[in-house]
Amino acid sequence: MTAHVQLALFGGPKALRGPLPRWPRPSARGQERLLESYLSGRIGGYPSPGPFAERFAAEFARRHDAAFGICAANGSVTLDAALAALEVGRGDEVVVPAYTWIATATCAVNVGATPVFVDVDPETYCIDVRAAEAAITARTRAVVAVHLGSAIADLDALLSLCERRDLDLVEDCAHAHGARWRGLGVGSFGAFGSFSFQSGKLLTAGEGGLLTTNDPLLRDRALALVDCGRWPAAAASPAGPEPVLGHNRRLTELQAAVLLAHVEALDEQAAARRRHASILERVAREVGLRPQAHGASGGERVGFALLLRRDEAVWAGVSKARLLEALRAEGVPAQAGYDPVPLSPLFGPVVYGGEEGVARLRGRFPVAERARADEAIWLPHELFLEEDAVRGAADALAKVHAAREALRS
Repeated sequence: MTAHVQLALFGGPKALRGPLPRWPRPSARGQERLLESYLSGRIGGYPSPGPFAERFAAEFARRHDAAFGICAANGSVTLDAALAALEVGRGDEVVVPAYTWIATATCAVNVGATPVFVDVDPETYCIDVRAAEAAITARTRAVVAVHLGSAIADLDALLSLCERRDLDLVEDCAHAHGARWRGLGVGSFGAFGSFSFQSGKLLTAGEGGLLTTNDPLLRDRALALVDCGRWPAAAASPAGPEPVLGHNRRLTELQAAVLLAHVEALDEQAAARRRHASILERVAREVGLRPQAHGASGGERVGFALLLRRDEAVWAGVSKARLLEALRAEGVPAQAGYDPVPLSPLFGPVVYGGEEGVARLRGRFPVAERARADEAIWLPHELFLEEDAVRGAADALAKVHAAREALRS
């Protein structure tokens, strides 16, 4: 039998058969908490925070070594609220990585500031700290660093940079629930850590978000911004609560109840993902798909997604798009990943208003562009919950590699 017949793309059997591991995973504990919230009559987010939201925020912050947690409607508005609480606004610039989800950049736009894009590190795909420093101007107020996929941004270098240049650091931890850096939870290093509980994330209630911080004044500002401008009763501001233009960004009690029930499984699931990902990483290296580096020494990944970097020397003549097509045919839920945000038509004269801003925006971002066009293969975290699924995916990688001549033709 020829190689092209063996590939599922050309009519052969799939390497990964059967249903993929289910996500999100229902639990009896989640049902109990949800029913408890429903029967209590406190199902919305007002008054804020509700009992479930308050308990979940405290527990999640504790697990990430942060003093405070602030629940919110989703992980996009948490980024908006973080910059607003830091009083970033019109005339200010915020440095963000080019390879990320678009909300990392639109949070700056939403507070009236300008996102300034920089390229990412070729090994981790997290923000390139040297590029970030080169982009700093007199108007720069903050850096938003994304812990991407299974990697943690270089927090040592970022903290040093922000301290030297008097900038605020916001950690975008949407992929990094439970991750640690030098023994401490991510989200506890910057002025804020921003987490998402959208349905694809490592902890989910369908939607939802949370900010972590160690600063009581920033906690109070964020609470007011999330709750229609209402300051908490015992505000930490020595001058008294200042007026805040807040919005209804509250998390509901129903969502908080689900999150509180499922946060207990976070560590066990992370350990399973790490264990199973190592199986696939070993095979990937053998077939010219180099795993994303996890970060500098001290980083402990959790595995939102395993990113594999296609080696052109091995896969010459087989484009990333063709490789994705072959893997999907084998039953592997391989994804192309993000488009570089600065190349989006959303960012142009309307946002930047002037040739200088547009010219800065339209700079080249070779690593981010290469990741999207030629290199990065994303495998989602639910694949790594069960060993059988991972071994099926490993068989698919080996099978497609062995038959790559058929893909070239």
